[in-house]
Amino acid sequence: MRTTALPLIAAAALALAGCGGTKESYAMPVATTFAKLSSAGYAASSQALPGTLMAMDVAVAFQAFPDRTANWKFTHKGKELARIEALVEGDEASSTVTYTYLPGEAAAEFPKHSAAIDGFSRKLLLDGMDAQLEGRPMDQQAKDLANAQLAQSMIGDFMGEAARRMEVTPEQRAEWDRQDAESDQRVARAHDQRVRDYSARTTQPTVDLSR
Repeated sequence: MRTTALPLIAAAALALAGCGGTKESYAMPVATTFAKLSSAGYAASSQALPGTLMAMDVAVAFQAFPDRTANWKFTHKGKELARIEALVEGDEASSTVTYTYLPGEAAAEFPKHSAAIDGFSRKLLLDGMDAQLEGRPMDQQAKDLANAQLAQSMIGDFMGEAARRMEVTPEQRAEWDRQDAESDQRVARAHDQRVRDYSARTTQPTVDLSR
């Protein structure tokens, strides 16, 4: 049974970004907790990856190690965006799981992907793991809501980018003005040439064809 107070669940995302991560406590032997975490880690990976993130070509891989540690690596095009590490400690009566969130070496290269993992995936992962360690279903509604919010955010980013591309820069405006001026000059020169040609024809002497 988890012993962490419910308000701490809502604060999990903040705790992960803070000093050393967040710690969850369970009234079960440490070996049992680690065995459950090892078997549930793959399902939690799926819970932590909304469809919108998958469409952004984000993948997550889970690994568990004999020293009672585990991690989830989030990657994009083979580059690590973020990692969540887990450490299981305790004795025969109780155990704790400490989760730590670490930005990957590609976090700055793909800021939108990293922000989505930071803002959505890590909380889904933590809540999913807690559900499985307590033997209850993971919250599919929370995942659906995160997916909808993330999709809406990405649409907003897309529209903003499209609007920025439609903005006319001073350089573009100056180039268009230059092109317009050159076009007006060509039209004026063509008009003047037609006037000169017409004047030349009307001032030529009349030829008397009767001769």
